Amino acid sequence: MPYAFYYDVPGTEELYRRIKAEIGDEPPKGQVLHLVVKQDGGLRHLNVWESRQDWERHRQERIGPAVGKVLAAAGITERPPEPVSSSWTSSTSGPAPEPAGVFDARAFTMVRDTTVPL
Repeated sequence: MPYAFYYDVPGTEELYRRIKAEIGDEPPKGQVLHLVVKQDGGLRHLNVWESRQDWERHRQERIGPAVGKVLAAAGITERPPEPVSSSWTSSTSGPAPEPAGVFDARAFTMVRDTTVPL
Protein backbone atom coordinates (compact mmCIF):
# COMPACT_ATOMS: atom_id res chain seq x y z
CA MET A 1 0.00 0.00 0.00
CA PRO A 2 1.53 3.41 -0.91
CA TYR A 3 2.75 5.45 2.04
CA ALA A 4 3.09 9.25 1.85
CA PHE A 5 4.19 11.55 4.65
CA TYR A 6 6.01 14.70 5.56
CA TYR A 7 8.07 15.77 8.52
CA ASP A 8 9.83 18.93 9.63
CA VAL A 9 13.38 19.09 10.98
CA PRO A 10 15.32 22.05 12.38
CA GLY A 11 18.30 21.19 10.15
CA THR A 12 20.14 23.39 7.69
CA GLU A 13 20.69 22.97 3.96
CA GLU A 14 24.36 22.20 4.62
CA LEU A 15 23.59 19.40 7.09
CA TYR A 16 21.05 17.99 4.61
CA ARG A 17 23.68 17.98 1.84
CA ARG A 18 26.17 16.18 4.09
CA ILE A 19 23.60 13.55 5.07
CA LYS A 20 22.60 13.02 1.42
CA ALA A 21 26.27 12.58 0.48
CA GLU A 22 26.69 10.03 3.27
CA ILE A 23 23.57 8.10 2.16
CA GLY A 24 24.76 8.03 -1.44
CA ASP A 25 23.09 8.46 -4.82
CA GLU A 26 21.66 4.95 -5.23
CA PRO A 27 17.85 5.24 -5.19
CA PRO A 28 16.41 3.20 -2.33
CA LYS A 29 14.03 0.33 -3.06
CA GLY A 30 10.44 1.51 -2.89
CA GLN A 31 11.03 5.27 -2.95
CA VAL A 32 8.69 7.07 -5.33
CA LEU A 33 9.38 10.69 -4.35
CA HIS A 34 11.61 12.58 -1.92
CA LEU A 35 11.35 16.36 -1.89
CA VAL A 36 12.93 18.73 0.62
CA VAL A 37 11.91 22.36 0.89
CA LYS A 38 13.24 25.17 3.04
CA GLN A 39 10.83 26.80 5.47
CA ASP A 40 11.09 29.00 8.55
CA GLY A 41 12.98 27.12 11.23
CA GLY A 42 14.36 24.33 9.06
CA LEU A 43 13.45 21.89 6.32
CA ARG A 44 10.28 20.02 5.38
CA HIS A 45 10.72 16.52 3.92
CA LEU A 46 7.89 15.23 1.68
CA ASN A 47 8.00 11.54 0.82
CA VAL A 48 6.08 8.91 -1.11
CA TRP A 49 7.04 5.24 -0.80
CA GLU A 50 5.60 2.05 -2.24
CA SER A 51 5.05 0.85 1.35
CA ARG A 52 5.67 1.89 4.93
CA GLN A 53 7.97 -1.14 5.28
CA ASP A 54 10.20 0.18 2.46
CA TRP A 55 10.47 3.53 4.27
CA GLU A 56 11.21 1.95 7.66
CA ARG A 57 13.92 -0.29 6.18
CA HIS A 58 15.61 2.66 4.44
CA ARG A 59 15.36 4.78 7.59
CA GLN A 60 17.00 2.09 9.74
CA GLU A 61 19.64 0.91 7.27
CA ARG A 62 20.74 4.15 5.59
CA ILE A 63 19.25 7.32 7.04
CA GLY A 64 19.83 6.60 10.73
CA PRO A 65 23.52 5.73 10.37
CA ALA A 66 24.14 8.67 8.00
CA VAL A 67 22.47 11.18 10.31
CA GLY A 68 24.43 9.84 13.29
CA LYS A 69 27.76 10.09 11.46
CA VAL A 70 27.14 13.61 10.11
CA LEU A 71 25.91 14.98 13.44
CA ALA A 72 28.89 13.45 15.27
CA ALA A 73 31.29 15.01 12.74
CA ALA A 74 29.58 18.37 13.31
CA GLY A 75 30.10 18.02 17.07
CA ILE A 76 26.43 17.43 17.82
CA THR A 77 26.39 14.74 20.49
CA GLU A 78 22.66 14.47 21.07
CA ARG A 79 20.43 13.21 18.31
CA PRO A 80 17.33 15.29 17.75
CA PRO A 81 14.02 13.68 18.66
CA GLU A 82 12.28 11.68 15.95
CA PRO A 83 10.42 14.11 13.73
CA VAL A 84 6.67 14.25 14.09
CA SER A 85 5.08 13.42 10.77
CA SER A 86 1.72 13.35 9.13
CA SER A 87 1.00 10.47 6.80
CA TRP A 88 -1.47 9.26 4.24
CA THR A 89 -2.01 5.80 2.90
CA SER A 90 -3.91 4.68 -0.15
CA SER A 91 -6.29 1.76 -0.37
CA THR A 92 -8.64 0.46 -3.01
CA SER A 93 -11.27 -0.45 -0.42
CA GLY A 94 -13.30 2.16 1.40
CA PRO A 95 -13.26 5.94 1.15
CA ALA A 96 -10.02 7.87 0.89
CA PRO A 97 -8.79 9.31 4.19
CA GLU A 98 -8.97 13.03 4.77
CA PRO A 99 -5.57 14.61 4.07
CA ALA A 100 -3.59 15.68 7.11
CA GLY A 101 -2.42 18.83 5.37
CA VAL A 102 -2.41 20.72 2.11
CA PHE A 103 0.76 22.11 0.57
CA ASP A 104 1.10 25.31 -1.39
CA ALA A 105 4.38 24.88 -3.27
CA ARG A 106 4.65 28.63 -3.82
CA ALA A 107 5.33 29.05 -0.09
CA PHE A 108 8.57 27.03 -0.19
CA THR A 109 12.07 27.43 -1.56
CA MET A 110 13.61 24.37 -3.17
CA VAL A 111 16.74 22.95 -1.56
CA ARG A 112 17.44 20.60 -4.45
CA ASP A 113 15.53 20.10 -7.67
CA THR A 114 15.36 16.42 -8.55
CA THR A 115 13.30 14.77 -11.25
CA VAL A 116 12.12 11.31 -10.27
CA PRO A 117 11.26 8.94 -13.13
CA LEU A 118 7.84 7.35 -12.71
